[in-house]
Amino acid sequence: MQPAMRSEFLRVFAQDSIDRVLGVHRWIEGEGRDVIFIANLQESNRFSYRMGFPGAGRWREIFNSEYYDNFPNTGVAGNRGEITAGSVPWQGMPASAEITIPANSFLLFSR
Repeated sequence: MQPAMRSEFLRVFAQDSIDRVLGVHRWIEGEGRDVIFIANLQESNRFSYRMGFPGAGRWREIFNSEYYDNFPNTGVAGNRGEITAGSVPWQGMPASAEITIPANSFLLFSR
């Protein structure tokens, strides 16, 4: 369970109407426990797509809608379960990473 998903703290940090990508940051004030929700509403995979993160370091990919029923889609695109964000500010966030976002899907990252 990710308590930050129910938190009152929410920030939409990416909304690209041309690329059709959306990024939402949720956290628990004073605790962190950040989660990042990223959606790709385009019919093609996004590779090496830079997204902002609230902190540098390791982020676990805890949900990928391309991976379902405990069995991966044969053409699953993703981040192999984790990414490492670097200290490159992006989209108003202090860190960022180049990630893979599957077509017509969403991802959820947590610390």
